[in-house]
Amino acid sequence: MSRNLPDLWDSCYEGEHRRLKSPEQFKKEFCDACMNVGCRNSKGAGSKWNQRIISQEDRLLNNPQFAPENAAQMLGIPDFKNMIQEALRIEISTQRNDWEPVSDAEVGRAAAEMLGIVSPTKKPAEFEPESTPEEPPEKLEDAPEDHEALPPVQSQWKVRGSTLDKTGKPLTYTVTQYSDGGWGCTCPSRENPCKHVRAIQERLAPPPTPVVIADPVRPAPAPRNKFPTSINTPAPNRGIMVGGGPPPPPAPPADPWEPTSPKVKKIEVGGKVKFKGK
Repeated sequence: MSRNLPDLWDSCYEGEHRRLKSPEQFKKEFCDACMNVGCRNSKGAGSKWNQRIISQEDRLLNNPQFAPENAAQMLGIPDFKNMIQEALRIEISTQRNDWEPVSDAEVGRAAAEMLGIVSPTKKPAEFEPESTPEEPPEKLEDAPEDHEALPPVQSQWKVRGSTLDKTGKPLTYTVTQYSDGGWGCTCPSRENPCKHVRAIQERLAPPPTPVVIADPVRPAPAPRNKFPTSINTPAPNRGIMVGGGPPPPPAPPADPWEPTSPKVKKIEVGGKVKFKGK
């Protein structure tokens, strides 16, 4: 394949190279180390990677080679099976979180959505949680006759299940509430109570009473005395006289017009003031 590449020898071996080195020396020193994949004389043109890139059109498109159908058996290699349906069943069962078997219709619908054949505009019924169904369960007015071994029936509801029938519609189960407080359901689930019974119980449960927490009230701070008090007898705010006797009367209020500095002279009424100056 490298023979189809152009020969760039004349563009490299020229000028001073021709004067200093022979063609054999130049090729050994430069061409054997050159990685230009566009020249047939370079080292890069003969690499395995370049040979693979050049020949991939012929190997993959023009003359592809296929192994025979029994090649795995001849080589002793186990044949790989298509497990897409089993994987979809596991995925559907995991999202539903129950033990109900996954039907072929559910697998076909999931495969169609995965391939883009069906637009997932609406969430499939098999992936909807049973705790919050779109349609409320229908309560049965006329309950059927009770079984001899079961207590009297108090109420019954029709609940849509997550399993589809052959026509692609979800199956409907009957949830029964007995007079003794027990529950029953016609679904094949092994859980007791099943998810259909739990959904009805959640609908019948009263809403939780909100807990109102009052704001904490801080007590008013106690008045503080100006003077330190004794441990046993509190002291009055006006203090205690040494030796007993009543405390002195409070000082009269200060005159706001009275001068505070001792250097200021007070002029009585009728006094005279002399000003010195030119």
